[in-house]
Amino acid sequence: MEKYAKPLNYLFFQAGWFACVWGAGQGMVWLGPVFVTIVMAFQAGILTKMSQREVVFILLAVVVGLSLDTGMILAGVYTPVRKLVPWPFAPVWIVALWVLFTASFRLSLQQLHGRPLLACLLGAVAAPLSYAAGGRMGAASMHPSFLKSYGTFGIVWGLAVPALFALSSALVEADGPLPTSADESP
Repeated sequence: MEKYAKPLNYLFFQAGWFACVWGAGQGMVWLGPVFVTIVMAFQAGILTKMSQREVVFILLAVVVGLSLDTGMILAGVYTPVRKLVPWPFAPVWIVALWVLFTASFRLSLQQLHGRPLLACLLGAVAAPLSYAAGGRMGAASMHPSFLKSYGTFGIVWGLAVPALFALSSALVEADGPLPTSADESP
């Protein structure tokens, strides 16, 4: 099953992002977290047999991510659709996105390990596009100033993504990389 881990993780990430963002935009904030819970159970138990170190990394990265998102919400950069969680804290569907994103570090995003400039570029470009798509789907409203909203997303994520990859490498390094297709037997 591990030979399918990277492509399945990529597909799960895309589907999970859509479930979280579309669900929030439609007022079904539970949809993404439920989907991500099912995906993580499958990924951790069947697909990759996630180590304790990887679980610790994901939990720490989620705390960092929630701090960043809560800070941006507090600063007025954006306002996500929320239920149950008081302002300015990031809502549960954003927690699910952080879990999903950081769980892909050893799988579909593995090629970014040890490449901080590429990780920075991914964060600086992909994050503002993701927030823009989320805004168009009704999951959040952005600050009217393009520079304040999308500029902030680019800077924050451009710095955060390489830092999170460094944290991942430091915490999960002892587990070693997942097998590549050349390492697997048919």
